Amino acid sequence: MTFNYIAAKRKIFELARAQQFYDPISLRPLSKKFQEEELSAILVMRSQLNRVDWRQVKLWDIEAQSLQNPDKNARARMSDETVGGLFRGRICVANEFPLMTTKLEEVQIWGDMRADVVLYESDRVIVLIESKFGAPFTGRGKHLEDGQLARQAKYLDSLGHIPDKYLMLVSGYEFFDSYWNSSDLFRLKEHRMKEHRKKRKGADKIKFKLLVWEQIISPEWRPPALA
Repeated sequence: MTFNYIAAKRKIFELARAQQFYDPISLRPLSKKFQEEELSAILVMRSQLNRVDWRQVKLWDIEAQSLQNPDKNARARMSDETVGGLFRGRICVANEFPLMTTKLEEVQIWGDMRADVVLYESDRVIVLIESKFGAPFTGRGKHLEDGQLARQAKYLDSLGHIPDKYLMLVSGYEFFDSYWNSSDLFRLKEHRMKEHRKKRKGADKIKFKLLVWEQIISPEWRPPALA
């Protein structure tokens, strides 16, 4: 059966409306255009107003589904870790943050790409969050060498002064359960692991995780198997 990403996306926005996940400035609910930018912007604003408890937002691991072809499909598996557990102090949150650089060669890699959401704690932890609801990746898309996710990872590589670096994808549970986007991040993770081994660089310093919008909007939400 073909995955109906439009219906899956609509469910997320319906849940957001039901859970009063609205614009704290205008007090208006999400529009009916189903724009992921609205969700990200409201998340950031609510977080700055202390209306998001990141200690309740679970981190999800990327789990390969095929032993014969492990890099083909990967789903999300909820872990016991939380986003809040990555931080010791105050979390600075921003959206549509440009990946800045002054070096010409780095401009060619990530240029003026923007991160949908950034979580940051003074030179200790940075989290780049890319939100996807079926829209294509920018640039060369899913390409493992210089696609959007690869470029975001290279930006994190450039931040040598920050010890804990994370690249996360956030989407609806049904998207990950149907292998959408989670497989793309898994392939990048595996590709970088192989490259590090080949160049004898040691372990990758970037950690790759998933987040589920349902759980961000409603912390008590659990996947169908656990509900």
